[in-house]
Amino acid sequence: MPAVETHRLDADVEAALDRFDELDAPRRRRLNEGERVPLPNDFGLPGVMIAGTGVEVLEYPDGTRTPIIARVDDLLDVLFGYLVSFRRPLTGAELAFVRRYIGKTQAEFANMLNLARETLCRHEKRKGFVPSQVSKLACLIAILASVKHPESPSEEERVLMAKLQDALACLREGIAPASVETIDAGSGVTLELRRQ
Repeated sequence: MPAVETHRLDADVEAALDRFDELDAPRRRRLNEGERVPLPNDFGLPGVMIAGTGVEVLEYPDGTRTPIIARVDDLLDVLFGYLVSFRRPLTGAELAFVRRYIGKTQAEFANMLNLARETLCRHEKRKGFVPSQVSKLACLIAILASVKHPESPSEEERVLMAKLQDALACLREGIAPASVETIDAGSGVTLELRRQ
């Protein structure tokens, strides 16, 4: 008889745990009009919010909400394009995001920027903006690194790549601006090339 009571106790415990799990489980729903949720921390971009009635979230009993992101690569592409087309310098977190987006280590990206790795590390930890020259150079390098290079580029693509390489050389050498040339780098990215 004790075996039956033990079995009944186990069943009661299991039923209680199931009810507890149901209470603790997140609820899946769509955001309402005007509602926003922060981008998950693993994106490394604090303060970026996702909004829209097409966004689904997991809502936990403690009130926290996590967006369900079905096409992460598309979201990363949009964020990258937006960041490198800014008219203002990048923040430290944005600089780190851009570096990770193109798949570079701090050492590799610092070398591309002609900086010491420690300097890049300090810039990425900044709460505010990184120096304008570093930001422009980082964006230009990131654009060049992210461009898909066709085996046989068109004349227009060759001219654009030459202009981008020219702009990169000017930024690296710190050439003083005198004239401005606007370059459409595609995906809504426009660069200003300043020459003497």
